[in-house]
Amino acid sequence: PGVSFTMQGIFSSAITREETAAGASFHELFTRASDFVTAPARGDSVIYEGREYTVFDFKTDHAGGTKLALNLKY
Repeated sequence: PGVSFTMQGIFSSAITREETAAGASFHELFTRASDFVTAPARGDSVIYEGREYTVFDFKTDHAGGTKLALNLKY
């Protein structure tokens, strides 16, 4: 089982990917890689404002930022 922890980041509901054509709910969370207790993985859960999202992709940039691509769990 994963480790639950609280972090700060910027949540975006901007839907800009082709997943929208399939009716998927696409969101992004931008944060610092150093904020993670353990590295993110596909299938991890994120809870934001009482709603649960599943991580389906993530990228860390050269400046230490991390972008999580999320789908709303129904």
